[in-house]
Amino acid sequence: MSTMNNTVFAERLREVRTAAKLTQADLSKKAGVTAATISAYESADGSKGKNPSLDNALKLAAALNVSLDWLCGFTVRTEKAPIVEFLKLLVALDEHTDISFDRADFADEAVQNILTEAYSDIDEEDFMLEHQYSMQCHEKFTYRLYIATFQDFFIQKFIRDWQKMRDLYKSRTIDKDLYNLWLNKQYNEIEAKLNANVKEIIGEIIPDGDSNGDDQETE
Repeated sequence: MSTMNNTVFAERLREVRTAAKLTQADLSKKAGVTAATISAYESADGSKGKNPSLDNALKLAAALNVSLDWLCGFTVRTEKAPIVEFLKLLVALDEHTDISFDRADFADEAVQNILTEAYSDIDEEDFMLEHQYSMQCHEKFTYRLYIATFQDFFIQKFIRDWQKMRDLYKSRTIDKDLYNLWLNKQYNEIEAKLNANVKEIIGEIIPDGDSNGDDQETE
């Protein structure tokens, strides 16, 4: 089982709290963790000090807007994984521009399939607009289609399911209220699953039994 480095947790907690211009008392009110406990966390030097409970570590990470794994010393990222925020941005962007989705079978003649699937979305109007733009700018005419891929499971699943609801919405089969209701349900479910995964992983790193009596102190 992996163990957490008290010194790293102490340094990162102090670093991000100070950067946010919060006193220990300020953070205590924001996170619901006593100032005495926060002080004990920040004074740890590796050989002594208090291991945070999973519950307190989660509260502090949320209050400071950092990822739990970063706070515990397992990554260099300081921001939360922006998966839900990215999906919201993608949906908002779709309201103002055309976003095309397609699939390619990488297991069978990968290059041929990618090209066939990707360029199936190009129509004559797209081609002519690009050609006119190149002529106006006195540039050599080329036509490129940019392809983005996502390795994250939640993004892949959302996009697959979203295509169906998006088509229903754009064809006016469902109204905007129902469409937004479905979107918000997806966002909430993804966020809940992400939080559950983090708790499961960090639970192995910071067992609840290592709380050392957190929050039993009086301020």
